[in-house]
Amino acid sequence: MKCFSGNGHLMVTETNAYDDIPGHTETVINNRTPRTDATIKLNLFLTNGHTFSTTKGGKVLVTGMILGTDQNDFDRDVVLKNNALTIHFAHADGTPITSYKANGSVNEPDKARYFHLKLPTESLKQGPNDVKVWVSDQHGQRSNIDTLIVNVNSGLMFGQINAQMRFRSNTIPQSERLLSPTNQWQIEVHDTRSVASKWYVYATATKMKRA
Repeated sequence: MKCFSGNGHLMVTETNAYDDIPGHTETVINNRTPRTDATIKLNLFLTNGHTFSTTKGGKVLVTGMILGTDQNDFDRDVVLKNNALTIHFAHADGTPITSYKANGSVNEPDKARYFHLKLPTESLKQGPNDVKVWVSDQHGQRSNIDTLIVNVNSGLMFGQINAQMRFRSNTIPQSERLLSPTNQWQIEVHDTRSVASKWYVYATATKMKRA
């Protein structure tokens, strides 16, 4: 009997010259190694660079894709679903920062194998930070580990500010006078720079009108 290679459906019929009852059997030929969870390899690729800059409390957008390959047959890509993929971020020493489920591309939220995630910086130190990123699936398999460099710059910015502040009507004084507002007001300033850094807040008034 000849050996067959490839994939397909095979029927074998037996008969001879001794008046035996002919018979036949069927089988499916598949020379590829059956795929199991253990043969799937996850490959992580970042698509918007590896270096980011932000201020303390800000976030950086990280995008990427995950490819699955069958280690027994690299011609076959593995179909990956976003709900089975988790992206992990950690400090250089391995301390976890956060993790997310894959959520598609920026323009196509449901696109399989893609993700776009906003990494928070609250737990990062001022200056450059090495951030490890990798992906795992529902079977606990992990991809290659890639590294982001996130520069957290010192910053000075406003926080919550009242949209309006009202003052009582007053005659123009002969000398400098402090006028208190009539409503509750709040001005927040966030300063993540070094200690003893100075800052000032200035305000301007619209042209005065006669009452």
